[in-house]
Amino acid sequence: MSDHHVVHVEFSAQDREAATKFYSDLFGWKFQQFPEMDYATFDTGKEVGG
Repeated sequence: MSDHHVVHVEFSAQDREAATKFYSDLFGWKFQQFPEMDYATFDTGKEVGG
């Protein structure tokens, strides 16, 4: 299974900033924030999926 990567997932959270910090600390993901939409995307460092 190590050849399989996350390509899309959505999390709902009451505190977007706390949630992105949690997942960044846990998995090392890099987030791009879109505060005007109360949304964020992340980069896992792996290939892009779609």
